[in-house]
Amino acid sequence: MPKRFYKHKLLLDENMPHRTAFLVLNSQFDVKHVADDLKHCGLDDPGVYQLAVNQKRILVTYPYNVT
Repeated sequence: MPKRFYKHKLLLDENMPHRTAFLVLNSQFDVKHVADDLKHCGLDDPGVYQLAVNQKRILVTYPYNVT
């Protein structure tokens, strides 16, 4: 018997576009945005990480170029 499809829980960081910009992603996963959905604007990186851990979500972010 095949395994049931699991909808992963994702958390988009503030530097990512709003979750409505990712139509296919929204249809396949449970997606939340830090600023728009959870109203946690201006959190530092450890705070965003802790929020993802507390909600058992995979954190999706875009790295900044720090050269």
